Amino acid sequence: MKIDVFCDVAIVYYSYETKWAMEGKTFSETGNDVMVLGRTEGKWLLIWRTLIPLAQDS
Repeated sequence: MKIDVFCDVAIVYYSYETKWAMEGKTFSETGNDVMVLGRTEGKWLLIWRTLIPLAQDS
């Protein structure tokens, strides 16, 4: 995980691996998650988020 903070804005970047089952099939995916947070009145709030899939197996 990497977190960069610029005044009241933070960018969080980390890798993920997930597995799930649907309709009797098992799936897995790896990728990166990127979030941008803003600090307002001392609280961090999520402004934007995206998942960047790198590989998916079915």
